Amino acid sequence: MTTPTAPTTTAAETPPSSLIARWWPERVTAARPDLLLAALGVGVVAAILLPDNAIGLGLLIVLTCGGLAIWLASPRRTAPWSWVAAGLSLPLAATTVLRDNPGFTFIAVAVAGALGATSCTGARTLPGIVAAVAAWPFSALRGLPLLDRTIKAMARQGRTWSVLRTAAVSLVLLLVFGGLLASADAVLGSWASRLVPELSDMVVFRTFTLVFFTGITLTGLYLAINPPHVDRIRGGSPRIPMWEWAVPLGVVIAIFVAFIAAQAAAMFGGHDYVLRTTGVTYAESAREGFGQLTVATALVLLLVAGVRARGRADSDRERRVMTVMNAALCLLTLVVVASALRRMALYQEAFGYTVLRVSVDLFEIWLGVVVLAVLVSLFTPTRRWLGRTVLVSAALVTIIWSVGNTSAWVAERNIDRWEATGSLDERYLARLPADAAPAIHESALPREVKACILRASPSPDASDDGLPGWNLARERAADIRAQYPAPRTCTLSTD
Repeated sequence: MTTPTAPTTTAAETPPSSLIARWWPERVTAARPDLLLAALGVGVVAAILLPDNAIGLGLLIVLTCGGLAIWLASPRRTAPWSWVAAGLSLPLAATTVLRDNPGFTFIAVAVAGALGATSCTGARTLPGIVAAVAAWPFSALRGLPLLDRTIKAMARQGRTWSVLRTAAVSLVLLLVFGGLLASADAVLGSWASRLVPELSDMVVFRTFTLVFFTGITLTGLYLAINPPHVDRIRGGSPRIPMWEWAVPLGVVIAIFVAFIAAQAAAMFGGHDYVLRTTGVTYAESAREGFGQLTVATALVLLLVAGVRARGRADSDRERRVMTVMNAALCLLTLVVVASALRRMALYQEAFGYTVLRVSVDLFEIWLGVVVLAVLVSLFTPTRRWLGRTVLVSAALVTIIWSVGNTSAWVAERNIDRWEATGSLDERYLARLPADAAPAIHESALPREVKACILRASPSPDASDDGLPGWNLARERAADIRAQYPAPRTCTLSTD
């Protein structure tokens, strides 16, 4: 018969004694064997399904089990934001079976994790969202006292824990003394080599997978039942006088105005003007400037956030000046975003489309959405909606980028460019993942060219995947490749 667990202790009953305790109170102090067993269950499922299998259905099952366990454990699971986060996380997790690109899957799962962290903590502000994401790994330390109480509570329940503990101690002693004596005597060593199986790399990998996913799930469960006060993070009181923030803002605004004037001159002067003035072609100029404009956009967001958080505005006039200057900088930044996107479009028209170029395009578009949201927040009475707006927009852009099949879109655009110019980088198309196979198959390319491209693809054969490694993109690509016999000669051209 199990002993009743101690009642849950709230933060109000145990006054915090430190800064960490005040920011991150342990509301639930009673032992939770159910959560530990749930985390172990997720780890066991991961150890069975993931090793020796490609990314696919197995990973989706593991992510679903872990996410469902955390969602059920969270007291905030019925909140509207939790439903929004869950709705966005589902297509992000589905990337594991829809796309054949590990990079897409990693970023999609990371964004889903950020949504889960904010769902557990209820974070609203941008600093709060960052703190919520950081709190997930730090739960491994903050949750150690609760883990210790849980293990002790399980040890008092019947003889099961006693048997497991005795078996573990006996195994350790067997390995230590058996290893010493077997290495000291050749005969005993030969007996031991026949009796003890060798630990294969797969056993080690499965053990690591078990521990890794158990730990991730367990820390997520702790974050769900004992979330920190993430939105209480505040900077110091504003103390920078007006001239110290107004002058730097004015300098940046002047630089942006000069940049836009240069863009206008290039637009009206055309290609010849750019070549005569800079010595580089329009497309080369576009390539050289895109990265800098993207960094400049991100820095503007940090600058505006810093001025709003630390700048002092004591009067209505000073507050109006701050709002107007920040708004002007945001509007100019939107022009810079449009310029960066136009530059990349020119470059892609000249040299072709790649997944990387389209990805940075989407990232720049997302930065533009964030700048627009910041601009709107300058004229609203509260900014508490801004943090979640940024996170939702990031999730939506990631869904468009991954579930929307960027690789297939890139293949289609390059084939359209071939139809218009006759220029095609067949070698690059062959390097695209299995996601691009349907677009290549349905295109107007000659059949022998399709066969060369599809047969040269580096994607693994779907027949090598078991059920845990099943992936829709690889399955479709395998069906398409089966329609193209291997060509006798195949030479892939480059653009």
